[in-house]
Amino acid sequence: MHPDIDVKVVLGNSGELAARITAEGGHPQGDVFWGGGSIELAHPELFRPVDDLNTADIGPQFPRSKLKVPIQTYAGIYIVNHDLLNGEAPPKTWAELTDPKWKGKLFFGNPVTSNAAFSTMLAWYQIGGWDLVEKIAANAVITQGSVDPVRGVGNGEATVGTGAERAAYQWTDDDRVTAIYPEDGVIMMYGDMYIMKGAPNEEEAKTFVNFMLSADAQTAMSEEFKGARPTNSKAKVGAGVVDTAKLKLLDLPGDVITNRQPWVDKWKEIITSVR
Repeated sequence: MHPDIDVKVVLGNSGELAARITAEGGHPQGDVFWGGGSIELAHPELFRPVDDLNTADIGPQFPRSKLKVPIQTYAGIYIVNHDLLNGEAPPKTWAELTDPKWKGKLFFGNPVTSNAAFSTMLAWYQIGGWDLVEKIAANAVITQGSVDPVRGVGNGEATVGTGAERAAYQWTDDDRVTAIYPEDGVIMMYGDMYIMKGAPNEEEAKTFVNFMLSADAQTAMSEEFKGARPTNSKAKVGAGVVDTAKLKLLDLPGDVITNRQPWVDKWKEIITSVR
């Protein structure tokens, strides 16, 4: 549709990329940031307003900001490796992962650097407070990247691995590795796009983000990447994804969006205490 625009991608988890663009300050080396974690609250000076983008068809239920637009939404879930379960039933809830039998068999990202892990930690908190977070953390092997836990399950290194739907489904095969939607609840995460203030290719960046906001692009993305739920109300959800209406959705704690640091600090305290 826009063959004249050449898109170059730098991959990383949200925390890593946020640190990179923050270090670049007012001299961005890129044009668009795609990630989670509400980086605009800490560094609004890095981004331009998005009020001139085509957001009319984006569902009203999705969080808005003058500096970002929601491109995707996905639940925080876990996947299991049935070969490593050896016939045992997989856990159906987050709370079941407090059982000592999962110690060392559960891979979990680092909430300090991974938005998916941070959101999952918040789900645990909403279900059972810091007590539940601590008990699950005591069993978990902490990885640095958001994708490492589900990759570990897919590679046979872990029995259970947490992750966002879109990453988790890249490792499922509906036989050996399957996705589990915990019955005690999930938090929905968002993949947002920002345009850098002072972007070297601002007009091309606007064209690219508007394309990603379109129903056609979001339908194609949802069909190609299972678990990438569209935010455009006219887009179609890819096959095989559990209907959002059937999930037990958990709200974010009231102050976490505007003040993330105390939650990160508490996690650091907990993970230090259980090691």
